[in-house]
Amino acid sequence: EDAERGQINFFDDFDDSSRPEAIQGPALSEDIQEWPEDKLLSFEKDLLGTYITGHPFRRYMRTWKRLGMVGSRRHAAFEAGQQAMVGGIVRRIDERLTKDGKAFAIVTFEDPDGTWDLMLFSNNWEKHRAFFVAGTALCLNISVSKQPGRDKPMLNPQQVRLLDELVVHDLHITMGPNLADSDLFAIREELLSDSNRGDSAVYFHIEGAGRNVTVQANHAIKVRPSEQLLSLLRSKRGIVDVSLE
Repeated sequence: EDAERGQINFFDDFDDSSRPEAIQGPALSEDIQEWPEDKLLSFEKDLLGTYITGHPFRRYMRTWKRLGMVGSRRHAAFEAGQQAMVGGIVRRIDERLTKDGKAFAIVTFEDPDGTWDLMLFSNNWEKHRAFFVAGTALCLNISVSKQPGRDKPMLNPQQVRLLDELVVHDLHITMGPNLADSDLFAIREELLSDSNRGDSAVYFHIEGAGRNVTVQANHAIKVRPSEQLLSLLRSKRGIVDVSLE
């Protein structure tokens, strides 16, 4: 009777004559790709109010520390006349007009300490506005001033730069088993040259005999990975790859 009514008794053995066809959902593609990190983090922040898998500023932390940039928790301690570097990722731009029609803006940044607002008066806003795009990471050289009756110091941008242009990438050199001693000596001389001195660490990846070995060069060896240096390294026989990471 159950079968005639289109029902199934869970205590009966199923057979093909009484089992309804399974409802097939759309096949999942094997080519589904993970979200880019910045999109995933933005989704986490919007949905949960916090970051779970990482922080959007993580890729800039080495540069932040190297430049001695000051986090927003310490802004209140700034003294009048002080010079400092601050910054973060632009999160919101609130552009307004003064009574006489001049544009100014309040820009919200996110840095390792949290969020903070920067007031850009007409002159500074007109001078630097092209840099202030939502999602852009910036480094600001600022001078500090204080106004009577205000506890918060005024931060006045003197220079604005893209943090991506200040990020230091390590130099990775992959060497094959057929690298000649003469080329290895030439590479060593180039890396030690004063003209190539900079802030990037150097890593050697050595291929051969079924295993690969990674070795960091002496910590005292830091280079400036110019296009000229990269081209020279790539021209050496036995160099498999040269990259910046």
